[in-house]
Amino acid sequence: MSTCVGTSYHFLLFALSNNVPAIGLFRNAYYRQKQSGLFGLLVSPELCIDTSLASASELTERIGRLMVERTGNFLPNLKGPM
Repeated sequence: MSTCVGTSYHFLLFALSNNVPAIGLFRNAYYRQKQSGLFGLLVSPELCIDTSLASASELTERIGRLMVERTGNFLPNLKGPM
């Protein structure tokens, strides 16, 4: 099963409305509000991640964990920035 990770409201909306697991990334209050509302309505607000509060390795770990929880798949090749 695929998982979508993105910042765009409409990208995430289309994924979620097609029953594709998704994780939202945001960096400011505007996108936090949009994504929290979307994920709160359709799935869970905890699937939105504030990228300004976490390091790249923390983001990679959290995204990987959420993907495993949402899809049941383990993604061993998910790596942080080079």
